[in-house]
Amino acid sequence: MTARSNPGRNLVTAAVLAGALCPLPALAQDAVQISPSRRGNCENPLWSRDGKGLAWERVFYEERRIELNVVRDVSVTPVKEERIKPILESRDEAAATLEAFQAGAKKKVAPGEVCREFAWGPKDSPNTFTYSCNVETSSYQLFMTEGEQLTRGNGAAGQPNMTIEGWGLVYVSSNQEREGLFVIHDLIDEIRPVRLLPPGTRVDRMPVWAPNGKKIAFVGHDKDSADIYVIENVRNSEESMVRLTKWASEESNPSWSPDGTKLAFFSDHDGPKKKKKSKKRGTAGQSLYVVDLAKGGEPFLVARDVVPSEQHGPAWTPDSQWLIYAKDHQKGSVIDPIRAARAEPNAKEVMLKTGTVSNKDPQVAARDGRWWMAFSALGKYKGKERTWRKVYVMPIEKLLNTKDKPEEE
Repeated sequence: MTARSNPGRNLVTAAVLAGALCPLPALAQDAVQISPSRRGNCENPLWSRDGKGLAWERVFYEERRIELNVVRDVSVTPVKEERIKPILESRDEAAATLEAFQAGAKKKVAPGEVCREFAWGPKDSPNTFTYSCNVETSSYQLFMTEGEQLTRGNGAAGQPNMTIEGWGLVYVSSNQEREGLFVIHDLIDEIRPVRLLPPGTRVDRMPVWAPNGKKIAFVGHDKDSADIYVIENVRNSEESMVRLTKWASEESNPSWSPDGTKLAFFSDHDGPKKKKKSKKRGTAGQSLYVVDLAKGGEPFLVARDVVPSEQHGPAWTPDSQWLIYAKDHQKGSVIDPIRAARAEPNAKEVMLKTGTVSNKDPQVAARDGRWWMAFSALGKYKGKERTWRKVYVMPIEKLLNTKDKPEEE
């Protein structure tokens, strides 16, 4: 089986507000809606490696259903939104080849199906991807771009992450006989899952490749805490594993800087800035930390009271200098604004004026010499339509000229 791109099927074409990536003014401050307006909450946006494609989840809470939506090129208007659907195999064809079930055993996506945890492919094949979906049972399995089923078994497989270069894949398996982190070193020539670490009492989650494709960061859960670990060499994983945090707290969502020298993550180690009980927001207790792997030393605090992303780690700018995040904060009608801070201890925060409310899940990509941020928000600051979450985009390279002085809200 090969991982191949597909120009799309089941396309849903919809016009959005004028101004997808190309038409946006250079110094625009207000964000532009990119997800077509329809039912469902759009969350967890993720840019493709080349900054052209954008994926997100469309969540239907009452139906307990999640769709995966992909736009192959956000600069093309009207925006073409594709709903990703796996090719489901019947139980007696679990070992069928791609050609066999393409010819026969296709089934429609059943009500209540959940497809999520999207991961884009490498730079040289930017339209490829993998994702997790529950199929005929409650068990989640991994699928590839054209709907090919990648994993099988009684347990679940999820949280996939692919290398920037080449065809490496790391994922989490909960199969009792195959529980833990697994790597497929080459999705093209040999799909052979390899266990990264021997079974133990720790539960490992949220793996993410370093930019060089040789290291993997992950979260290890034990009975007392959840800590950040790094495997320095995936070909010698057990001997090269390093524990970066040893706190009695919960760490999550590690994220490599683009140059591979730093690692950012969320944690409740430092607690909220305001300890006293209050009716005001800002007491979630989640903070943003960075550890400089090149210089060594302990992780340092960058910002308190942040809104951690459910699936993705803190967003880095392409120059590895800035972190972008949602602030757990409310002042008047400004709710959960997007902030930026340099990857330095106790950095000053810069507010990005998006013109939106209840923001979360920011992600950043470079394209055509510019930096673009995608994020989820409930609606416009002055807008009336706040029924469903939407995905917005805006340029943020103006950060290059800032003097680290936070703007007034």
